[in-house]
Amino acid sequence: MRKYTLILGLIILFTSCKKEETVYTNNDVPAYDEISTVLVQNYVNRLFIDLIGREPLDLEMDFEVDLLESNDLSVDSRILLIEKLMSSTEPIVGDSSYFKAYNRKLYEDMKGRFMEGISDEQLDEFYTMYYSLAILDSINGNITGYEILKEKANKILGVKQSHYDLRSENIEIDRMA
Repeated sequence: MRKYTLILGLIILFTSCKKEETVYTNNDVPAYDEISTVLVQNYVNRLFIDLIGREPLDLEMDFEVDLLESNDLSVDSRILLIEKLMSSTEPIVGDSSYFKAYNRKLYEDMKGRFMEGISDEQLDEFYTMYYSLAILDSINGNITGYEILKEKANKILGVKQSHYDLRSENIEIDRMA
């Protein structure tokens, strides 16, 4: 009993402690000439992977690094690159557009996070199963079962459709997958 009281006391003590804010002085952003091109390339590479799911092509890397460096790595130039990867509908080599690649990556990430990485093929199988069972219930006169199974099939269809709906702005991000 004393052991549990001690543990409870320690938990209360550590969770009730006020954390002090630490302020670092002379923590300024380094001047552009102090940042190597390799770090800029790493930054561009990471953005491409995180936002559209692939590394930039050599041509894309060269263009984006040159653009960032010519603007002294300004916040505005970095924001423009991020916005370009998320919203540009211009056709690109090896993909339809950055916008579509971003939405596809977002859809896959959401499925991975909220649906344990289920594939579209598995979703198709579940849809077919629920829809077939719904039709079978309808034929057998079980209208309640039909409605329930049809609703489940439609939800699966909605998941598959969600990245198209997000891309066309029919839904918001919180309605995806």
